[in-house]
Amino acid sequence: MKNPKVCNNCGVENPSYQLTCTSCKSYLRERIVNLDLWDLLGLMLHSPSEAFRLVINAEHKNFIFFILLFVSIKFTINSAFLFLYTHTIDPALNNFFLNALILFFALSVLLFFFSFAAKFIYYYGGWAVRMRDTFAVLTYSFVPHIYALAFLFVIELIVFGGIIFSRNPSPFLFKSTLAYTLAAFEALIVLWSVLLSFIGLTALLKNKLNAIISGLIFNLLIILLLIISSTYLFN
Repeated sequence: MKNPKVCNNCGVENPSYQLTCTSCKSYLRERIVNLDLWDLLGLMLHSPSEAFRLVINAEHKNFIFFILLFVSIKFTINSAFLFLYTHTIDPALNNFFLNALILFFALSVLLFFFSFAAKFIYYYGGWAVRMRDTFAVLTYSFVPHIYALAFLFVIELIVFGGIIFSRNPSPFLFKSTLAYTLAAFEALIVLWSVLLSFIGLTALLKNKLNAIISGLIFNLLIILLLIISSTYLFN
């Protein structure tokens, strides 16, 4: 096993998520039943490794549904922006919430199958992980997009109003400096989320190289999902 937790009492190697030793039943760590969302949001800012340790060890992976729901709304917005700058027409937003639900379903399916496949790939590579831990870690790596939805997108709406999804006039022509500044912050949000996926998978696997490879594959799949959604959801 390449990511073991060694029992201090008997020296037996256990899976890293194990609460009690499989041999002597001694406690390997503190018991974490539920997650505190507000504490986790704070930890994601200053101690993401500790945040993901809590996510992995928690018996109940709280708030997964709500995180995916809000992230799906933000991804729908991102897809609309992507459509705007890859097509010659404005995106059709009359089915925005339906599109968000479609993205919620697609994102959930992607996470499920990636976590399912990763469990077996990791197993044959010598890493003992649970599918639900991988699913939870990757879901919580999306937290920056919730910050972006709650704060950054609100600022964009206040500044640009109805032209935010318009090509005529484009926000980059209306207030170019501010538009490029906000676009830079959007890019930083994406990079932050990618970095969190690497940190979370490293906490799961105890191996940086495999965490980076897995994280790159996962984030490429997310990019592909956004490209597909921007192509078919806003015509």
